[in-house]
Parts: sequence; structure tokens; C-alpha cells
Amino acid sequence: MKMEENKIIKPITGIYPVTSAGVSLYFFSHIDLIICRKNGTTSDLFARKPFLNISYGNQSEQFNIENNFTNGMLDAVDKNMLPSVILASPCYGFLNNFVEEIIEITIKLNDLELLKPYHPLNMFYFPIIILLSNGIIYEETLNKLKHGFLYSNLPEKIINKVCDKILRGSILQGAFREEDLYYPYKKEAIKIALTKPELFEQIMQILNMNNFNISIQKNPKRIELENAMVNIATNAAALAFALDKNSYKLKRIDFQQALVPKNIEQSEFINELQRAVFVIGKKYNAFSESDQFETLWLPKKEQLLKRDNRYISNSLYSLKKMIRYNNFPDRLPTEEKSIIYPLKRIAQENNLLKELYLLEKLEKEILETINFAKNNVRNISFCF
Repeated sequence: MKMEENKIIKPITGIYPVTSAGVSLYFFSHIDLIICRKNGTTSDLFARKPFLNISYGNQSEQFNIENNFTNGMLDAVDKNMLPSVILASPCYGFLNNFVEEIIEITIKLNDLELLKPYHPLNMFYFPIIILLSNGIIYEETLNKLKHGFLYSNLPEKIINKVCDKILRGSILQGAFREEDLYYPYKKEAIKIALTKPELFEQIMQILNMNNFNISIQKNPKRIELENAMVNIATNAAALAFALDKNSYKLKRIDFQQALVPKNIEQSEFINELQRAVFVIGKKYNAFSESDQFETLWLPKKEQLLKRDNRYISNSLYSLKKMIRYNNFPDRLPTEEKSIIYPLKRIAQENNLLKELYLLEKLEKEILETINFAKNNVRNISFCF
């Protein structure tokens, strides 16, 4: 039976799923709905204890979210509360779940005769989904989505319009979590790659109404590669150098120490890595031929040091958690996979042998750090 339009999708914002970036957005901006990963651990936890515990500025606050969360996107459809804009930050390991949920709501909305492919894109009855995850995953997400749709029997026009409503964004904002308590960092602007200008008005209307700072960029690849230049130093390389193998101490490496390391060897390696990301970015059409490494990176670096110099990356908190609970991955953590693996793939495809060597060296350094921690877990102390 055909549903009346505007009964399911509401002019509200949502986050998917409950990640550190999502919690930080919830705290600093107006988020109406928390969409948990379908049948995930957080959904089960909130079903039993519907509270979000946040600490900021030496004060802790408990938010009752009993009426503000759903068990996945389909549950939001069934409850007639699917947001017009969903800020999504699924981790690399859960991309398949993310894609499956998008396909589920597409099929559901189509079954309800709400998807009309002949409508203009801004009128197409489907939420705008802004992908804010770390890593180089925008194209991978779209490829997985199009492959999954092959088995849905949906018209190609509908599939294309759904994909057109998935945008790439980035935000230098997050939180770290200890037990069930989140510690968000200060509010930052969301940069959105708006490849479809007809969505501009809808995005501005919803996000401005809900206290977001946003800026617009056209090229999703540029957003990803600019972010990778930051994350390669502050997440991946910081993780590689965080453990002092002589003193058995997990060091505090904040943005200042990650971007401007005192150790000369470490400083040279990080500079080489960032240049490698830039070279890969040019081959990936993220940067133009006229772009230069120094003019692109140095202003961004200065901006980061002024704004986030005491920030410690989630990767280090994840390593701390691995050591504390003696629970180590066999391979690279998913956060680092989402940065290193796609960069390696692009380097291989374009025969960038020096850049590939540097990324493989970084991967080796991270794995050696994790294995050292695993083998000496009882002796390691924390400096943060």
C-alpha cells in the first residue's frame, strides 16, 4: 500500500553508528537521532540502559536517549523517524553492515512506493548520507553498494539516485572512550564534498538549523587525501612510535609531538610519508597538477598545531585499551587499514614503488609495536 510522503523521513539529523565522532557531534551540535548499527553491541546496551555518558571540561553528564535511538536504519524507517541528513562514520571493519542497511531501507522505501526516480535529486525521497569515517573509503563504499544492489531487482535510476545522495565529508573532531564514558574534543567544522549542487539547499537548511559548522568542497577524493595526510602522522605513525621499547612505557604523543617530532629519524620518516600521500593523491586525481606539497600541507599543519596541538589520536587510546585488556588484533587495526591499505592499492596500480615501500615500512613498524606490546603486556606502563 502506498504511504503518504513525509510520514517516514523527518527534517532532522541523525548519526550512524555510535562512534567517537558521532558522540562528539551529538554533544556539540543538535543531533535528533542516534542510529545504532543493526543488532550491534551498542544497540543491545542502549536497549538495557538507554543513556549516553559524556565528560567534558571536568564535568560529566548523562543523556537519556530512550526515545532517541534505533536499532539500525530499518528500525528508523519502521518508526517513521528516518533523518533527512545522516552523519555516518562507520569504522572500516563495518562497511559491509553499513552498505547492507542502506540497501534494506532502499528496498523498504521502494516497496512503500515512495521512491520516484523521475523526481529531481533534491526531491528524491531518500536521506542524504554524509560519510565522515577516517580513511579512504568513499569509492569503496559506493562500489560495495552498487554490487549489493545487483541482487535487489531495483531500477538502475533508483540505484544511481541513492548513490548520488551519499556524500563524502571529513571532520577533525572525535572523542575517546573509557568504559562507557566518552570524552569529546572541541567542536570543529564539517567539510562536505558536494558533487551534486542541487543538494546544497537541503544540506544547508538542515545542518544550519541544527548548529553545525560546515564548509563545502567539490572533490571527495581531495577531502580523503587531505585527511590521510593528517592521519598518516597523527594516527598511524604515532601508533608506530608510541611504545618505548627500552622503558616499556606507552608515550603520550599529541598532535604537536606527532606533527613536529623531536626525534630526527621519526621527523624525516613522517615528512616522507606525507609527501608520499601527496604523490599518491596526484595520481588519484585528488590534487591538481598545479598543487604543490608545501603550499598545500604547511598551512594545514600550522592550522592543526594552533587548534589541536594537545589532541591525542584514537589510535593511541585503542593501543592503550589493547594493552590494558590484553586483547590484540592479529593484523593491522581497522583504523590504520582504512588509511594504509587503500593508499598501497593506489600506489601499486600506478607503479609508485618508493611510496609503496614507505607505506609497507609504516605497516611493519605498527605491527612490530603491537607485537612488542603483546609479548610484554605485563611490563608496560602508561604516560597518559
